[in-house]
Amino acid sequence: MTVDELRERLDDYDGDLEVRLMTQKSWPFENYVRGIVAASEIVENEPDEDDEDAAADRTYQPNSDDRGAVCDAVYLVEGSQIGYGTKAAWEVAS
Repeated sequence: MTVDELRERLDDYDGDLEVRLMTQKSWPFENYVRGIVAASEIVENEPDEDDEDAAADRTYQPNSDDRGAVCDAVYLVEGSQIGYGTKAAWEVAS
């Protein structure tokens, strides 16, 4: 799904509705959305190579094109868990 497709789908809903995430289809949970971030922003904010302790924690490897450039994507970042969700969400999602 692209940002434009997401915007178009959200146009069908009241702008005052809270946005949440339904995750894990096999064991559904409902979560708040903590925020939004792009892959390029994550890469830009990774620890410097000189910081050995922080560099050891680096695990994010974004997709890249044949020139090594980051293929950007936008991530909805999961916040705290609200409670159990429902498998029905996957059946009716557009």
